[in-house]
Amino acid sequence: MELQKVVIKIPLTGSKEPDLALVGAQFTKWIQESSIPGVLIDVADYSHMHEGLGVILAGHEYIFSLDQQEGVNGLRVAYRLNSEDSLASRIKAGYDLVKKGAELLASANISISVSSEECYVGVADRLNVTDSVSKDLLAATKEALGESVSCLEEASAKALPMIKVKL
Repeated sequence: MELQKVVIKIPLTGSKEPDLALVGAQFTKWIQESSIPGVLIDVADYSHMHEGLGVILAGHEYIFSLDQQEGVNGLRVAYRLNSEDSLASRIKAGYDLVKKGAELLASANISISVSSEECYVGVADRLNVTDSVSKDLLAATKEALGESVSCLEEASAKALPMIKVKL
């Protein structure tokens, strides 16, 4: 069975932490204005959790967040539903969604910028994970984002299957 529930995280650049209250307010505005695709449901603030999800925008198809997990601040999308699309097309869609979110936050004068040099690609799909998950993710990421993509590191076994790639 093909990997399904794609997770994309693009690290933030710069040392200044974004104001999570402003991000949450902006996520609420996205729901009201349908600023990003999908059925958007609610916003929640998990910033009280150390290295947690930060602020999330829960949608039917995915959860979008300003994520602080594993000590890396970044914008993250985690798809919740299975799809008929290829793994590469889901990676591309997730990457594009995170980039659009970064642009929307920046246009709202929220001091935020994402890396153009690296991102994390993974799956929240433990039932379909095989020993070749890193190889499969890298191949699909190359197809989605370009052949010049290279693997910088693999996530630890306790974490979700994820690779860090150089763009």
